[in-house]
Amino acid sequence: MRIRSIVLVIFLVSLCPALSAQPASSVERWDLFELALQSQESHANPFREAWLKATFSHPSGRRIQVHGFYDGGSTWRVRFMPLEVGRWDYVTESNVPSLSGSRGYLECVPAKTPYLHGPLNNDGLHFRHADGTRPFLISTRLSCQFG
Repeated sequence: MRIRSIVLVIFLVSLCPALSAQPASSVERWDLFELALQSQESHANPFREAWLKATFSHPSGRRIQVHGFYDGGSTWRVRFMPLEVGRWDYVTESNVPSLSGSRGYLECVPAKTPYLHGPLNNDGLHFRHADGTRPFLISTRLSCQFG
């Protein structure tokens, strides 16, 4: 009985890194979704020899293409900020076969925090966030104001 308990505890502890390594499937609107991919191939200079792109699609018809980047070792990452609530499907493209063709989806939920307002836009006269709120801008360089 005691050996079973020990084996069970070791098994459960060994699952913890695997559970934390899973990508989040639910992301708040205007928050960061990060996809980590592992390459099976090695390159002398992955910054020049390889590329990675992911295309995110929303049911509204909006499609956003995002470039991925090399993060050392065999890890590649794609970072994406969902602009609309709902399901976003993604598919990856790459000249590295093990990185190309990865498919999945994420569910974008409304933002719970009052501090996520989306990217800044210019309405011709003022800056506004995607949700219409005005940003609080502070200049830290007085030299810019005096030429």
